[in-house]
Amino acid sequence: MLIALGRSREVLWSSGSGTAAEVILSLVLVPRLGILGTGIAMLAFSAVAVAMSNTLLLRLPELAGQSLRLGRPRPQEILCMARVGLPMSATLLIKFMVMGGVTYAAARTGRREPPRTPSSGLWAGF
Repeated sequence: MLIALGRSREVLWSSGSGTAAEVILSLVLVPRLGILGTGIAMLAFSAVAVAMSNTLLLRLPELAGQSLRLGRPRPQEILCMARVGLPMSATLLIKFMVMGGVTYAAARTGRREPPRTPSSGLWAGF
């Protein structure tokens, strides 16, 4: 919502505060809890970023007196967003499928050693 309103500074504050929370919690929790600590740090990032975004949204003069609660669905606006969002998500899906296929192929291929010959010793390159 902040991006749609052209409030890039507020977006920076909300994502920066979430990132700070994630980095601090990762440094503290990951050595002790491992992958569980990473999950907790990521959850904290999301919670802090959303809380900060909502706090900053409530302070905007454009939204003065409006609620941040969900209203009735507006089909026309949903279709407008879908026209942009669906091609973007399809592009990402295709990109990650290709990257996964390349990664799988590289893992299956492995590293091949050159065949050893009797002349491949200390002086093989000369």
